Amino acid sequence: VESDRLKNAGAAKVLDHLKTEIEIAEKTAKNKFGTGMYSNGTTDPLSIAGIRAIISTTATVGGISQSTYSWWQGQVDATTTNFSLGAAQTMYENCMEDDDKPDLITAYPGAFNRYWSLLQPQQRYQNSTLGAAGFENLRFNQADFAVDSYAPSGTVAFINTKHLILKSHSQRDFPGKMDPFQKPINQDATIAHFLWMGALVSEENRKLGIMNALTD
Repeated sequence: VESDRLKNAGAAKVLDHLKTEIEIAEKTAKNKFGTGMYSNGTTDPLSIAGIRAIISTTATVGGISQSTYSWWQGQVDATTTNFSLGAAQTMYENCMEDDDKPDLITAYPGAFNRYWSLLQPQQRYQNSTLGAAGFENLRFNQADFAVDSYAPSGTVAFINTKHLILKSHSQRDFPGKMDPFQKPINQDATIAHFLWMGALVSEENRKLGIMNALTD
């Protein structure tokens, strides 16, 4: 974040400009974080390893090869192209064990709209708590079904939040720790950095699922 007293005419204007720049930096960081949550672990070396890196049948997660150990594989549907209640129910059942089942389903807008249209003949149920958090959502069995603008096209993720956990370093917690402002030796400005450190951690990949070939 840079602030220039001459350009902004006084301390009050510097503070106004600084506040705006911090808000932009925070929004940018959140956008990168939202995109990173779906990272496949290869596109951006600075991103966390996201859902598409964890819910796989071939990737190495936590030092364990999913290709070698089938019990560590996620539930992946790479063949279904048209979202349907039947396909979603199959994935939901593949991810569940007794009463341990997905409680959050995130979808790119096309699949969410498709699901919404399938429910039109029926009464729709929404979760008011999730809605208050800014997510437009429906219900599928016992899971919240939410649209996520960061979900890549063609992707619907079946998540069990007991087994997929975002871990943050206590000294680098989200939305990020900001270092004290410093003045570079070659600029009439002050700068600071937002810092975050952590990882998306899976305890049981086989209870997580993804549909990644949808074309709705």
